[in-house]
Amino acid sequence: MFWYEERSSVSATINIVLFLLTNKMKAINRLFDDLKLALPRFSAKV
Repeated sequence: MFWYEERSSVSATINIVLFLLTNKMKAINRLFDDLKLALPRFSAKV
């Protein structure tokens, strides 16, 4: 029983980590998209 509880808590932790990682990746992708849009305007100014 204890071993099962231990495993479920580990899998829960892994799920949380994966969730946070995917959220971070989405945020980073959004930042990159913004940069791609901003770069032409920025280089046009320079």
